[in-house]
Amino acid sequence: MAVFACEPAEPTTPPSEGTDAPAEAAPEPEPEMAEPEPEVEPEPEAAPEPEPEPEVSEVNLPSLSRDGFEARNLHCELETPTRNAERYITAGLVKRDADLDACAPKGAAVEVQWEYVSGNAASVEVSASSGGVANCVSTTMTKVGAGVSARCSAVLLLGDQAAAQAEFDAR
Repeated sequence: MAVFACEPAEPTTPPSEGTDAPAEAAPEPEPEMAEPEPEVEPEPEAAPEPEPEPEVSEVNLPSLSRDGFEARNLHCELETPTRNAERYITAGLVKRDADLDACAPKGAAVEVQWEYVSGNAASVEVSASSGGVANCVSTTMTKVGAGVSARCSAVLLLGDQAAAQAEFDAR
């Protein structure tokens, strides 16, 4: 007796939906064309930070002219080296300019020496052409602040600037 191996025959009826017939392979979707990413502009390089102002132990200004305030030969020796010392000192003097000018409205060149103790002017010595001007300047200078501890001297040109400059030049 012979044994034959047969392979199952293909069905003659078309497969119905839901049968286990092999499904046609769906075409693979084409990859979407991704929009190119906008070029990111590089952040501008940050400007280098300015060098901090160095600490100074002396301030020397042969001529100071700021916002109507005039002084000559401003010299300060600071007890402790300080950043921005020149700014602190000049700001305090400029702030009291109107009060100082009122001491000699007709103009005067007044030599002043003072100390900043705990940030305020003290030990004020004034050399002026009149005692009244000297007293007024001395009193007004005690209201000047600077936020530093220092010994300073200057010739302040007060009141009428032309007359004050002429008096300074005559020295």
